[in-house]
This record gives sequence, C-alpha cells and structure tokens, in this order.
Amino acid sequence: SSSSFVKKKHSLREKPRRIEEPDQEQAQQKARLNLQRNRKGWKKPEGKVPLSATTTQKKKAQSSVVDDDISPLKKSAVVAQNHIKIADEGSSTSESVNHHIIFSTDCSPYQRWQSYLLFFHAYRVKQPGKITRIASGCNDEEARDEVEWHTEHISGQISQDYGIHLTPHFTRVKDETGKDTGKDYKFFNKPFGVRHWMEHNPDMGFHDDTQPNTDTKTRDDTIVILIDPDMVLLRPITRDFPLDRTHLAKGILDNEKGGRPIRVTHGKPFAQLFGFGTAWQKLDIATITGDPNSPASKVDYQIARAHYPVG
Repeated sequence: SSSSFVKKKHSLREKPRRIEEPDQEQAQQKARLNLQRNRKGWKKPEGKVPLSATTTQKKKAQSSVVDDDISPLKKSAVVAQNHIKIADEGSSTSESVNHHIIFSTDCSPYQRWQSYLLFFHAYRVKQPGKITRIASGCNDEEARDEVEWHTEHISGQISQDYGIHLTPHFTRVKDETGKDTGKDYKFFNKPFGVRHWMEHNPDMGFHDDTQPNTDTKTRDDTIVILIDPDMVLLRPITRDFPLDRTHLAKGILDNEKGGRPIRVTHGKPFAQLFGFGTAWQKLDIATITGDPNSPASKVDYQIARAHYPVG
C-alpha cells in the first residue's frame, strides 16, 4: 500500500543516517589524534599518575613532572648569574645603584591627580630611588600652585625623594627659519622636558653652568626610567630583567652571541615594545632629524626590528 511504501522509504532514509554519523565522528577523532601524533616533537606525556597507585608512586610521578618543568628555569638562573657577573665585573646590585623614575606632564588638574596616583603606588610597592614629575608649560600662578601642592601632599607626606621639576613650554612649532608658526604640538613637551631636566636638575646637571654637578658617577651611572603619568606600578621596576617567567623581554637577533642582556648597563638600554614597529624607517628621516646623513637612516631592517620598535 502507499502507506507501507512511505514507511519503508523513511526507514531506508534513516538507516544510513544512523550508521554514517558514528563513522564520521570516529573518523574525525582518529584524524585529530593522528594529526597530534604527527606534529614535530610530539611525545607521550611522562610522569602521569596512574589511577590506582600507592602514595610513593604518586609522589614519584608528580616529582618527575615538577622537576621537568623547573629545570629550564634553573638553567636560566645559572645563565643569569653568569651574565650578572660579567656585566657588573663583581660590583653592585640593584639595591645599591641609583634609580630615578621620571615622567612628563603639563600643569592641568587631570595630570596632577595622575601624578598623585603614580607617586602613591610607587611608595606602596617600595620603588627604590627617586621619582621626579617634569611639569612643562606652567604659568607663574600654576607653577606656584603645583610646587605648594606637591610639597604638601607628595614630598611632605609620602617621600622627600619624590620631586617636581618645572620647565618652559615646548609645544610651539617653528619653521625651518626658526619662526613661530602659531601651531602647537603638545607631545614636544616630553622629549624637550626630559632634556631640560637632564641639563638643569641638581641630580643630573649636564649643562648647568650655575650649579654644575661634579658628582660624575651619580650623574653618569644613574638608571633613568622614563614612564608616562597614567602608569601604575604593581611592583618595583629596576635595571634588572633576569631570565625568568616574571620578566618578559624580547630576545635580540638570533645570530648575536650571549643571548639577550639581563641588566641595564652603559650602551644597553631597555625599552617597551610599541605597535609602530619598524614603520619609522619609511618616514622622511632626513627632514625629521635635520640631517640627511643621520645614523637613523643607515639602520637595516633586522637591527631595527630587533632593537628599535619602541615608542
């Protein structure tokens, strides 16, 4: 009958579907396992604790896993210590060197509160050394207010090692002849403010004729850490970047011997990576630097990628 024909037709449809679905799942599972096993360097995990094992067996299996995980760190620690000995030539540690954090701001209430938060957290994590806020472009009234506020709430309450350094306004843009264009570029305050601090601050005083800094060791060997006012320290930042899991750092070129440095020393600064990458090489470097033969134009791509993708 027609009804029995329909039922039989449906049953023929359903049977292949019920048979094919498990086969497809099994085939996919096998393919995944084969792919995993064929990957380079794949091997069966060792040190697995059996479902039924004595306490001794469990401890033995667990210790083998832990030892395997830690051994690379032990090796890196030995390498790190060797690097430190070479870099220091048996001299001081980070606790005995001068660290000086600096950051650039304007004189707005907004960046005053950013500064307060930065100072507070630096004190909270026991950041070693000094910290200086470089405030640029304050008028006479703003300068007076900033110094009074800083003295009352920062140096007078938190730490006398936390200072403020006032600089002129550097945001005006000039043309090739040195004339004012009437335009502002607020980001000029940061590099020129830092230069002003290095030239005139008593801690550095490179070119201050009125109060020259004769303590050349303090001036030349201070570890200067440049950060932004919207940053908060979660732990102390020092010159040390050892080879461990808590100090993430990009390695230098593969063909350079000795691996990456682990400590800031003369000629070996550290800097945060920046998304701009090596795109700066495509800019008009001669115009930017004012020098058609600028060394920046002679940096090849590999060196730029390894050492200068910063911001």
